[in-house]
Amino acid sequence: MIIVDNILVSDDLFDGQFCCDLSKCQGLCCVEGDTGAPIAPEEIADLEDNYPLFKKYMSQEGVDKVETEGTFDYDMEGAFVTPLLSDERCAYAYYDEHGVAKCAIEKAFRNGEIDFQKPISCHLYPIRVNKLPDYEALNYHRWMVCEDACELGKRLHLPIFRFLKEPIIRAYGEDFYQKLEARYEDIKAAGGVVFNANDEVLLIYRRGKWDFPKGKAEKGETIEETALREVGEETGLTQLSIVKSLPSTFHTYMMDDKWVGKETYWYVMKTDGQEDLVPQTEEDIVEARWVKAGEVEKLLRDSYPTLQELWKSVKNE
Repeated sequence: MIIVDNILVSDDLFDGQFCCDLSKCQGLCCVEGDTGAPIAPEEIADLEDNYPLFKKYMSQEGVDKVETEGTFDYDMEGAFVTPLLSDERCAYAYYDEHGVAKCAIEKAFRNGEIDFQKPISCHLYPIRVNKLPDYEALNYHRWMVCEDACELGKRLHLPIFRFLKEPIIRAYGEDFYQKLEARYEDIKAAGGVVFNANDEVLLIYRRGKWDFPKGKAEKGETIEETALREVGEETGLTQLSIVKSLPSTFHTYMMDDKWVGKETYWYVMKTDGQEDLVPQTEEDIVEARWVKAGEVEKLLRDSYPTLQELWKSVKNE
């Protein structure tokens, strides 16, 4: 975790990716769960004051629940939560014309009818806030109904804190959010899976793992130029050409007390020359080797999962 303005922020907010995909999940977070969403004590007045304005968007079951039992309920620890119906739906949920569960409170807010968007715990999800005597902790709450959101976030390379920019600013202010941004850096890189005339594949050995040559993009160059330059610098090859592009890979890591999100663009390359391989030792590369294609998978078993997936895509193509 890191500390920002005396608030503990989980590494998961930088290392994890997330983006709601309502077309897939159909708003399941509004209709499943053992208890309602947390409500801050100061939000009770917002619910009660605005209820007459947003209740027209609620289901009849939801209206009956609220008007019989009130705008809030209690969880097992006595904390305030949104009321649930007998089938575990949130009382404030409704289904749109596509069958997606949505929030009646937020609909009224989006229509300009009220100035209360929805409980901040709903807006911040999948962050859950743990309030302790001396500080707050922002943690990532994993829930199986959000698997599609995790997959979409990974495809978009969208860190959790960026997906939640609006609610984080609502809860903690613009300055706090910018401090989170200052702890994250986006890096573009490129590299190559190189084949020679004997159909052998070029691998490098760096920091105890077999790898494909790659490196960071420099200002002013195209990503293809980056790939050719980096492969050449790391292996000594000068006679290289790009055959076709491959799927990019993405991973996060810590560097100098900052999280880095690194997207690497990959290309199948070929070389027809008979040049000697010269590993770039200043980049911690201790060996560059041509290996038979059938041996690549075995050598990558102890390497990074993204490279294993990359090699699978090469074989499939």
